Amino acid sequence: MNKKRVGNFIKQLRKEKGYSQEQLSNKLYDMDVAVSTNAISQWERGETIPDVSNLLTLADLFNVSVDELLDGKRYEKVDYKEIYFSYNNEWPYKYYVNTNVNLYEMDQNQKILIKNRFNELLRIRVDDDFAKQEEEEFSFLIKYFFDISDYLLDEEDKATKNLNIHQRISYVLNQCSNMSVEEKIWELKKLIIPNIEIDLNFQDFSVEDKYVDNPFFDKRFKELEFWEKDIIFAALQTCDPICVHDDMWGSRGLSDYKKRHCEEFNKDEIVRSKIKYLLNNGACLNRQYINFIKQREEERRIIDRIEYLYNLCEKPIEFFTSENGVERKFIVNNTFRNRFFINHYYKLFILDKEISLEDAFNFFANNDNIPEELMMIWAKKENIDINQKKEYLIADIKQRCGYKIQMWNEAKAIEKEIAGGKEELKLLVANLKSGINKYKVTVNHEVGGSKWSEIRNYCHQWNQDLTYEEIKNKRDIKATKELLKNIDNLTLKDIREKYFIKEVYCDEE
Repeated sequence: MNKKRVGNFIKQLRKEKGYSQEQLSNKLYDMDVAVSTNAISQWERGETIPDVSNLLTLADLFNVSVDELLDGKRYEKVDYKEIYFSYNNEWPYKYYVNTNVNLYEMDQNQKILIKNRFNELLRIRVDDDFAKQEEEEFSFLIKYFFDISDYLLDEEDKATKNLNIHQRISYVLNQCSNMSVEEKIWELKKLIIPNIEIDLNFQDFSVEDKYVDNPFFDKRFKELEFWEKDIIFAALQTCDPICVHDDMWGSRGLSDYKKRHCEEFNKDEIVRSKIKYLLNNGACLNRQYINFIKQREEERRIIDRIEYLYNLCEKPIEFFTSENGVERKFIVNNTFRNRFFINHYYKLFILDKEISLEDAFNFFANNDNIPEELMMIWAKKENIDINQKKEYLIADIKQRCGYKIQMWNEAKAIEKEIAGGKEELKLLVANLKSGINKYKVTVNHEVGGSKWSEIRNYCHQWNQDLTYEEIKNKRDIKATKELLKNIDNLTLKDIREKYFIKEVYCDEE
């Protein structure tokens, strides 16, 4: 109970009635309750609160409930489903017939409202217990827009989830009584994680523009805590900060981009502009949020590895043909040429009747990357304008022949593994003959995730063991300033290799 809030409410109710403190004292006397003006003054200053009989009389006089008096505010029945309508994922359907409604704008405004109000309620709770209405609103937001972490729960509690969120908040605040407000907020936010639908991430950036011209992203990002900004920046280590590329657009998309911005589409420049925005608005390299490598040695049987490599590199290839309803089985040697015609040709060239079998084989055998001549053949077949600017031509080929490009790269990766596997197979067979049955291999497992949702969840998990000051000290301000200074000369690949270096930890298990 907040005595000052109770006192202010009594003062508000008194003034609404138009009473002075003396007149209130007289009114209470008429109701058989003797209260001096000095006692009323102490109530209103929050020094004392009325006793039970006085509360009952005041509630009757001011036409409020005793609970409302103790809460320090009137209770109003509120339909939170109306205020926070995005609790229902189907909310846009009611607006589809209205072309004047901007659904994106409505969605963003909802997210801003939810996050801001939730943060306000957390700060209210840091100061005092919730009033009844605040508790209802907080519970509604938790139910529909936030996830509860396992922070503070022991193994038994995790199985039953038997501590509700209000109990856990009370426990945290009792443990943090000597902390600053910001430290208390940090500890409370370990309990509660925004669900992925309302959390801010790269997809909320203006999708393809060079400059961050999305006012909603700007507003939402600037209101985040420093560590929340750091988590978004940490996603750069594996996530692409833009989600539209020339292989999705083709030449038409590139041409439209040039018309809008009076310059050619340049992925590196767009990526750099978004990174600059993040850094200039408070994001920082935070060593706590960078993926790490768990490394361990495993002992494996040589015979198992030999079996795998034999099947991959040496085992004769079986294939079937059917003619006049009769199926025939063939077995041929596991050679590069045979693998090409049995496994790769169908995916890459079967529909390219203008390319002879031998030319197809030579294209694949003599080139690691798809040769320009083959690109031109594919372009003509897809009726792509081969006389347009080179970057536009490549964009069209990527867009329309993306499946073939993917199949080419996958086939080349298989052949690369086979080339190395043959040498390894010889060595392992020799070891087995000499009596060596097992070998050790170093296994690296990257911890931290590759998708935004995975990285975000890992970062929140890693927060659990750190204090507010410790997470601040994990920020590498020097490296961040260096990155911002040199960013115009770096690609995203450069940034990842230089600034998102993953530490290696030996796993003893």
